[in-house]
Amino acid sequence: NVSKIHMLSDGSPLVGGLFTQYGGSPASYLAKLSADGILASPWPATGSGPNNEVRDIVPATGGKFLLAGAFTTYNGVNQRGIARINADGTHDTTFVRTVTGTARIVRELSDGSILGGFDSLGLRKFSTTGTETAVFQPFGSVTTIYDVIVQADGKILVAAQRTSGTRAGTVYRLLPDLTVDPDFNLASADSSNAYLYCLAQDASGRIYMGGSFTTVNGVA
Repeated sequence: NVSKIHMLSDGSPLVGGLFTQYGGSPASYLAKLSADGILASPWPATGSGPNNEVRDIVPATGGKFLLAGAFTTYNGVNQRGIARINADGTHDTTFVRTVTGTARIVRELSDGSILGGFDSLGLRKFSTTGTETAVFQPFGSVTTIYDVIVQADGKILVAAQRTSGTRAGTVYRLLPDLTVDPDFNLASADSSNAYLYCLAQDASGRIYMGGSFTTVNGVA
C-alpha cells in the first residue's frame, strides 16, 4: 500500500507506505523512483531506512525531508513516529524522537520547528532537535490528527478526531504555540461515528473538510 507520494523538483517521486518491495526489488516502506518509475538504487545511500510504514513525506530546510509513520527505527537507530532524513535518504540524527507514538502527519514551520499529528496522542510541536515544546490534545488520549494546514500567517488548521465514544471530528485553528485561536468558530462533524479525514483551504481563506459525516455544526 502506498500512503504518500512526494514529487521532487526533477520530476522523480519519493514514495512512502506499507510495502517491502517495488517491482520485485527490496524497498522497505520508503523508495525513490526515477521520473519513469524505475527504483533508484541504492537509496537510502546507506542503511535500512524505516522499519515500518511511512505515512507522510514533506520537504524540510536544507534539502532534507521529514517522515511520519509507524516506524520505531531508522537505519537501525531508535526513531519513533517522526524522522528527518538527508537528501540521499540517510538518517539526520540531529533530530531525535524516542517516545512511543505513530504519526500520520508532519509539517515544518517557518522557524524550523516541527509539528507531528499522531494517533491518540494529538498534535505535538518539537524543536529542531526533537524536544517536545507544546501539545494539543482536545479529546485527551483518544485524539487522532488526520490533517494539518499551516497558514501563511503562521496559524494552524487541524482536523482532530475523537476515536472513542461519539467519534466526532472537529476543525480547530491554533496559534503557533498550539493554543486555540479564540477568533475561529469551531466546525464539527456532528453525526454519530463521523470521521474527519482531510482539509483544504482556497486562496480566499475558505476551508473545506472531507470525511464520513452527514452534518457540520448541525447543518446537513
